[in-house]
Amino acid sequence: MLGPCQRPHPDNADLRRSRLANRYAAIHERQTTPTFMGMTLAAVIAGITHWHAPRYVQYLRDRGVRIVGASDADADAGAAAAQRHGLRFDPDTDALLAATRPDVAVVLPRHDLASAEIAAVAARRVAMLVEKPMGRNAGEARRSAQAVQPAGVFAAVCFPNRHLAIWQVWRELQGMDAVGTVMHAHFRTINGPPSRYIEYGVPWMLEPLRAGGGAWRNLGSHGADAALALAGGRPLELVGGTTSQLGHGGEQADFAAGVFDTRDGFVAT
Repeated sequence: MLGPCQRPHPDNADLRRSRLANRYAAIHERQTTPTFMGMTLAAVIAGITHWHAPRYVQYLRDRGVRIVGASDADADAGAAAAQRHGLRFDPDTDALLAATRPDVAVVLPRHDLASAEIAAVAARRVAMLVEKPMGRNAGEARRSAQAVQPAGVFAAVCFPNRHLAIWQVWRELQGMDAVGTVMHAHFRTINGPPSRYIEYGVPWMLEPLRAGGGAWRNLGSHGADAALALAGGRPLELVGGTTSQLGHGGEQADFAAGVFDTRDGFVAT
């Protein structure tokens, strides 16, 4: 994680990717090879140019999963990324699914294409792990979810912050009836500057029409997920918020803050 004033040198991009991959591999450590009906799982990566794709490839291969192909809306960059990972490539996700018939798809879509990509996987009745935010806005994210539900397949969004040690401590305190009344919670995510997406080869993340938003759209779901956990099933309402481009002066917000509350007075920021 980078502090707000730290700017990574482009030469450090590979090192940071490696560290992140190792971190996520440790979070998801397992002792057995994933199987389905006694057979090794086969997976595809839909969105191989996504900056998280290398860590998914590493994790799946480390666990013995066969990665049988990759797709991406950017045909040239996608083909190059697939070649680096030694994967067959098809720019069309549906065509890739038809040809490879995987057990699971890791779906890492460009935000403006998320609903269509998720719907294509659901239509093939393939289980999926989907990268947030599933669209450029709440309406698109809702359509993505609605495409999955009729298919009746396993689908999940990765929220790695759920694996932080604080949640185990929280459950232990709850079990001892030692929490008391939770009145306020505050969550902060500090990440690198917007320029990191140029380093990662995904400049579309800096385009509002394709990405749908900056810090709030990209990272805000982690804080909202944590706030929902502490709300304990009570509905949360967004009652305030702001964004700013002051830090780096781009089109996308590089800072965002929100205030949520419940009807009985719990507040999360």
